[in-house]
Amino acid sequence: MKRQSKSINLDLLPELIGYHLHRAEIVSYREFVKGFHSPKFTPKQFSVLVLAGANPGTSQVAIGSALGMDRATTMTVINKLEARKLLKRERSTRDRRKHEIHLTEKGLALTERLTAHSRAHEDKLTSNLTSREAATLRKLLMKVRSTMED
Repeated sequence: MKRQSKSINLDLLPELIGYHLHRAEIVSYREFVKGFHSPKFTPKQFSVLVLAGANPGTSQVAIGSALGMDRATTMTVINKLEARKLLKRERSTRDRRKHEIHLTEKGLALTERLTAHSRAHEDKLTSNLTSREAATLRKLLMKVRSTMED
């Protein structure tokens, strides 16, 4: 099946779920970044702040694992957030080899603002869906993800 998109033949791409996932992610990312007027702030950084706030004292490794990021990426994101004084690392009192991650007051305030922004973004993202359709989409995406993660 060959479909046209403006002036280019998309060939089989419209039949591929991965293609639509990728395009949806790009649109979602652009809207998230555009709507929040903070330079160089990404959804990945927001996710790290959310996890750090919800799990005070957790490790970098736990945060990276929860987000499916490798160690190097996790370290880079945390370094950037620490440089912006949004979170801090503290040596664990239970295991001196590990660092605990904590939001700073500045990080907590930003996370609260970003959370409100993220909820509005989510509302816009799903505005063409009923609440049942949005729930079904989340469920299906989790199912696809779990298949690929296994």
